[in-house]
Parts: sequence; C-alpha cells; structure tokens
Amino acid sequence: IIPTGLNLDKFTLPIAESEINSLKEQLGIPRESKVLITVGRTAKEKNIDELIRSYKQLNLKNAVFVIVGGGPYLATLKEIAQTENVTDKVIFTGEVSPDKIGKYYKLGDVFLSASQSESQGLTYIEALASGLPAICKKDECLEGVITDGVNGGLYTDFDSFRQLINSVLGDEELRSRLSENAAVTAQRYSAAEFA
Repeated sequence: IIPTGLNLDKFTLPIAESEINSLKEQLGIPRESKVLITVGRTAKEKNIDELIRSYKQLNLKNAVFVIVGGGPYLATLKEIAQTENVTDKVIFTGEVSPDKIGKYYKLGDVFLSASQSESQGLTYIEALASGLPAICKKDECLEGVITDGVNGGLYTDFDSFRQLINSVLGDEELRSRLSENAAVTAQRYSAAEFA
C-alpha cells in the first residue's frame, strides 16, 4: 500500500512571526501561552472530547488548547468545553480553508491527537512537517510515523499523556530537538519522495 504523497510546502515554508502574532490576537491567544493544537474534522471518532477532558486534568497554568476544524461534532465539543469549565482555555477556530491551514499549525507548540480511526492520518504528517512534536494516542497507523523521544510520543493512558506533555513543554531543548526531527520525518511522506 502506497499512501498519498503530500505536497508539504505550505507546512514547511516559514511564516513571519508578525503573522502568527496577528492570528493569535485574532483568536484571543495570549502571546506568551504555550499552544496545544489539534487539526482535523471534528467528528466523534476523533476523540477530541477525550483531549478536552485530559487537557483540563493537566491544569496547565500558561497554555491553551486550540481545536482547528469544523464538522458534525463541533457543537457537542463546545458544550463539553462549557461543562468542563474550560471555555477560556479551549479555543475553537471552526473550519479553516486549506490554503490557510499551514499558518494555523504554526500557532502550535505541540500537536495532539487521540483518534484511533485514521486510514492515512494526513494531519499527523502535516503537523510534523510544520515542526510540531506530536503527542498521540497509541495506534497501529502511527507505527513508524511517531517515535517516542524522536519526534513526539505515544500515550496509552492519562498518566503517560501527562508525562509526555510536561516533558515536552517543560524542556525547551527537548522540544526543539523533537521539532527538528518532526520536520525530517515528514519528508518521508512528501510527494517528491513517493515520486
């Protein structure tokens, strides 16, 4: 099986810090906040509700969770954020056009996913190409894509999730190394590589 080779240019090209800051301002993200981000269709099987609850349990002082994407489960996710009392820390962007999505990834410090229903998992590759360490729920489709301690980490329960988040957000040198490795990993999935 040969997955779709991706055009990664919109994820690898640098974006001016002023543009990122302007987008942060537009979304109400404090400049100094760490940004945990997930991108994709907001469907029930993506387990974003689990990420919202886990994010709340982390009780991070200076971080927001940004959910990029629209879909059938968006209204429910907003209700969950309200019920969990995290509407000030969980930001929903709604649907974003494909030509602008690269900029949204650049908001993040860490990419999150709890989905276990991916066939190709394109958002993982896009996140890695954007230089985001990926912290994802362990799943067969991620074998060879996310490697613990190389470009992010795989978790199986809340404790391993918390450990990964704390180590990546708490160690700038580690985050930087994971980020560099993430960008290198993504190139294995580029259209040029498959061609």
